[in-house]
Amino acid sequence: MANPVAFYPGVDLDDKHPLVRFMPPVPRGSASGWADKNLRPGSLILDPFGASPFVPVELARSGYRVIVTANNPITRFLLELNANTPSSASLQSALADLAAHRKGDTRLEPYIRSFYKTECHQCDREVEAESFIWERETNTLLARIYSCPSCGESGEFPVTDQDITRAASFAHNPLHQARALERVASINDPDRPHVEEALATYSPRAVFSLFTLINRLDSYPTSHPHHQHIIALLLAAFDRGNNLWSYRARRPRPKQLSLPPRYFEHNIWMALENAVGFFSDGNRAIPITKWPELPPTSGGVSIYEGRIKELVESISDANIDAVITTFPRPNQAYWTLSALWAGWLWGREAIGPFKSVLRRRRYDWSWHCEALFSALTALNPLLQSGTPIFGLVPEAEPGFLAAAIVSAYAASFDLTGIALQSEKHQAQMTWSYIPTVRTHTNVNLYDLVKNNQTSAAEFLSQRVEPSVFINIQAVVLENMAGTGTMTTADLDPRRGAVSATDILASANHILENTFHKAGLFRRYEGSDKSLEVGKWWLVHPGGATIPLSDRIEMEFVNYLLQHPGSTSLDISSHLNQQFPGMNTPARSLIDTCLESYAEERPANSTLWYMKEKEQARNRKQDIAAIYASLRVVGERLGFIVHGERPLMWQDEKNILALAFFGFASATYSETVLTGSLPPEKSIIVIPGSRASLAIYKQRNNPYLSEILKLGWRFMKFRHVHYLLDSPLLTRDNLIENLDLDPLTIDTSQLRLL
Repeated sequence: MANPVAFYPGVDLDDKHPLVRFMPPVPRGSASGWADKNLRPGSLILDPFGASPFVPVELARSGYRVIVTANNPITRFLLELNANTPSSASLQSALADLAAHRKGDTRLEPYIRSFYKTECHQCDREVEAESFIWERETNTLLARIYSCPSCGESGEFPVTDQDITRAASFAHNPLHQARALERVASINDPDRPHVEEALATYSPRAVFSLFTLINRLDSYPTSHPHHQHIIALLLAAFDRGNNLWSYRARRPRPKQLSLPPRYFEHNIWMALENAVGFFSDGNRAIPITKWPELPPTSGGVSIYEGRIKELVESISDANIDAVITTFPRPNQAYWTLSALWAGWLWGREAIGPFKSVLRRRRYDWSWHCEALFSALTALNPLLQSGTPIFGLVPEAEPGFLAAAIVSAYAASFDLTGIALQSEKHQAQMTWSYIPTVRTHTNVNLYDLVKNNQTSAAEFLSQRVEPSVFINIQAVVLENMAGTGTMTTADLDPRRGAVSATDILASANHILENTFHKAGLFRRYEGSDKSLEVGKWWLVHPGGATIPLSDRIEMEFVNYLLQHPGSTSLDISSHLNQQFPGMNTPARSLIDTCLESYAEERPANSTLWYMKEKEQARNRKQDIAAIYASLRVVGERLGFIVHGERPLMWQDEKNILALAFFGFASATYSETVLTGSLPPEKSIIVIPGSRASLAIYKQRNNPYLSEILKLGWRFMKFRHVHYLLDSPLLTRDNLIENLDLDPLTIDTSQLRLL
């Protein structure tokens, strides 16, 4: 089996960056983090998919030479733009130049802005709408969003009759609609209906606005200094201007050309203005070359404008040191819109073979696995035995993960490790190229399933807490890939080499059988219709007794005490090294630990220090004081008090009344899971600042929560002080008083003891 590998963290992409909702959400720094640990500076890296316009540039800025295949003209443009980002001043200058063009007697800017005029609900003055809200089913304009500069009125308001009339007027001008189609496919082109479907995601007003602008773009020669900058701004407007922006959705990531039930129609000119500040990132420019010219040894990107199969045929002497790539996820919306946008910007000829994406309507995982396999197999002639491969799988879900693992396995890549951050839906995998022909294994289905069940049970036993399905799936697939048992002749009697889709079907069948043994696994909040729903656990847990989340918390505390002034990225990197593979700490757990134990100094500096009261010496004193207070309270109530952790109160007949377990941390789980005292008489005593962690663990560990519901109580340090100071406390009202200060995630309470 593969060894556990650490997940390389990074910084999430800025949601405001144009087109980022269509880009693979690979954290910046993940790819270069792996490269810096495994490659020499100046190494030649191949990115065969070119799915992310950011990853090759990130690697080049870290001093590596990257060859990337980029057959999508829009992704290719974004890659070049990211390699040499224009300044806000240059983009502003280009927009000002565009705005100064004339449309009849009017400048272009006020002409486009006039399409979005409305009247203020408060003062009746003319104002410009930022967005309109539509209902798909009835094709009804519902509301408008604006900020009135005259009276200050701002927000969402019902539309007026003038708004409805103004929007309808654009539907009666078919000239721009016809041109929008013709730029991509001629009237006799069999792909024309697919272009019409893509165009239907834009309102008539948006098409009118955009093609008024595109007409001006055509007046700029490609050598004009503003030409590329205007294209960048227009791309932002193309993205912002379609109707795939779901109303009330936080981060819409459309995958199909399907309008949401309610959607935004955004102001096109405002989209241009907003884009000015979003492209520039302040990073230094890097060299960009066209294949076959290689970038300099100091780092750069060489772009091949085609598919990996065609690139392989043209490479003769390039010595590829590693493959680093982002596995593409099927996205009909982006691929179709890319063809549409490329035609709008550069004409039909610019789309080339990429135009074929217009014809595919559905992408299932079997098709995707075969497509990935075809591309990965094409790499084989370029690679030496042992060449390392690092694959990033963003938006990881079980179908995508299986397709990535199986396609690489079928293409003779030996899996050497998987790291999975399931909460963020991010997977990272490493392979080594070892020429192998994949065939059916002679191991029967029963033995394969039994072996996988053992692997899954060991994973859960070591984790000591339930897991989402994709983590266990990754363990099982990793086991099958490592033992060469992805497929068995029990399922297909054919001999010899097998296809990627055969292996995927076989692996999925084996995987499903792995979870169908009664008495071994149980599931919380599951569904008989899907293995992926809920969390999986063991019917008979045993072995280790400290859950993963407790171990992560303890390591977090030790690290921050020893490394004050660390960034959250430093902390994540260390914890990921300590808890590799499918045990990668959840980002939400790290954030909750930071909130509970640490503070930024100075504020908003991103440098974290342990709070003074959380220093070991202080918390040791707190625990001693809490036990002393509980002794006083117990004796005052007439109980016999003895012991320490637990500190026990017994009545006159030596019958246990209450047992108190004091913790400076929230690592109480082992006490609960292995407790021998009656739960209804057991109390966990923790600082109030640990409340969020305590609740987090209950919510994310249904097995722990199940046991806690047997009667366990929690008490905060401050409530012990309350009991100590209460003159009205008696045995009769003791239980009532114990429950007066329950655990909450009120951040104002987290600052208290």
